[in-house]
Amino acid sequence: MKKDLRFLAVMRSQEKANELRSAVANFDGLDWEIKVSNFQNVAAELVNSHVPNVLLAEISFDKPGDLTELSRIVRESCPDTAVLATAEQADFEGIRRLMRMGVADFIPQPMSQVDVRNALNVALSKLSQPVSADGKVITFLRSCGGAGATTIAVQAAQSLAHMNRKDPKRVCLIDFDLQFGNIVLSLDLDEGVQEWRYRHVKMVERTIGTKHGTGGSTGAEYLRSTLSRAAFPDLWAIRTRL
Repeated sequence: MKKDLRFLAVMRSQEKANELRSAVANFDGLDWEIKVSNFQNVAAELVNSHVPNVLLAEISFDKPGDLTELSRIVRESCPDTAVLATAEQADFEGIRRLMRMGVADFIPQPMSQVDVRNALNVALSKLSQPVSADGKVITFLRSCGGAGATTIAVQAAQSLAHMNRKDPKRVCLIDFDLQFGNIVLSLDLDEGVQEWRYRHVKMVERTIGTKHGTGGSTGAEYLRSTLSRAAFPDLWAIRTRL
């Protein structure tokens, strides 16, 4: 850990503060300032130079003020501060909300040494990344299914990645359909097509052996040549090119 960085933790009770001290007790070069207080009370003091490099805040999802103050700190201090959060009770939607705010990581309770160390590594990694203002976000939304948004998004990402071969850009393609992303569905279909082709080959071999097909093709020999042919090659190629 870097000794020139400021670490601050705001815990709601002395019990939680002791739990954190136990979790970070064996960390070399790590000097925590731990305050026992309601996060909203401390958050008002965290402006400008008073904001630490790494902030761990214990919040309550039942208190909108906690989330409001946390969002403000992330917004105003980024990229100089990495914000971590912990809560006694949290659900998936709450953690997703923190990630959308820009919180670097969430530490579940009870806090273990492994979870705290992993979260700190994420925070320090965020602080060490160079800041770039060149990034752009392009969003593709569909009003209904079957409109081709996934196909357009994939093709656009590939085109952007290859727009200038002498100065290629890094492109990140994200499907935010977290339940059943269409890109993953397309890849599943591709695998299904390949499996169907294999079964087709075996069926032809069982029926006519190595004879030519009735349509004039070489039969099973031709079918075997299609086994490794992707049905949606762009969806596979883009993972290598991005």
